[in-house]
Amino acid sequence: MQPIKHITASLAFILVTVTLYSGDTIVPLAGEVREPTGMYTGDKYFKNEWLKGDVMLENGIVAENVKLRYNGLIDEVFWLHEGSLQHIMLDRGLVSGFRMYVPEENEMLLFEKVERSLLRMQGSKELYVQVLYDDIVTLYAYRQVSRKRDVYVRRGHSRYIFTELEHDPVYFFVLPGDVIVRLDALNRRDVYRAFPEIRDELRSIFRQRRSFSGEEQLLTETADHLNSIFKGRK
Repeated sequence: MQPIKHITASLAFILVTVTLYSGDTIVPLAGEVREPTGMYTGDKYFKNEWLKGDVMLENGIVAENVKLRYNGLIDEVFWLHEGSLQHIMLDRGLVSGFRMYVPEENEMLLFEKVERSLLRMQGSKELYVQVLYDDIVTLYAYRQVSRKRDVYVRRGHSRYIFTELEHDPVYFFVLPGDVIVRLDALNRRDVYRAFPEIRDELRSIFRQRRSFSGEEQLLTETADHLNSIFKGRK
């Protein structure tokens, strides 16, 4: 039997601080150099390509026009240093959020760092969540990527173990009074179950608007409708 080779990650923990200039403002970005490692099937990034974007720091300064990628497997944002092409995992203690621009879709993706306790989740580490809707009602998407199983791939006379990855987003409605409604799937039945008091209204909305650009549009429609209801109660 041929040996099975399991590729393990070797991480380069090199602390770096690079000074950028945004207009007349000096913007330090700090993090660890982590070169791409591991053997996977599936994509660990929310968007695989490096996207131009901005990093909002906790001190209020914004590092503009840098290349970013969000890794949903480890919930970290990476910055591509264009001079050295090194992948730098940004120090999340310094980051309050970031935004990335998808030019072909004319879309801006906004992420915020939030406390797990706000979302009624266990653990002390904050999460990066995408903001899909933000008003009286807020809708977040946690773009997690999950390990599903190990798969064996033969290459020549050897077999290798790859980790199969799957995008496994979790959605959170944050309602007035810090009420949290968590959805782990994208289907209408779950939305109706989460908001039984307006089920008939939601059904009517979804019947009238059958042309969704994507399933997530269903949730943003729901957030907008809930927002109107809460505004009407003021």
